[in-house]
Amino acid sequence: MLAASVPDLGWETDLDELRRRGLSYANSHYIRQEAKTHTLALILRGKWRLDDGNAEVSHTGEETRLELSGKDGLTEILNLTRAE
Repeated sequence: MLAASVPDLGWETDLDELRRRGLSYANSHYIRQEAKTHTLALILRGKWRLDDGNAEVSHTGEETRLELSGKDGLTEILNLTRAE
């Protein structure tokens, strides 16, 4: 089992305004933004196959590349089995 996430929500931030207004800026600014979708690429040693989960799988030599999409900082859980 493998669990991975991208904790960055991808929100736009005006750092000067955030420093000036503090939490009142965060309260009014971030509430209107939707989190961006991120793609996370993981390289694993060995050849693995995906039993369940949502990821793109490819093999190069003795490595497995997984690409998965994440949003809202949520964890994606993948079940992998060593390929033969």
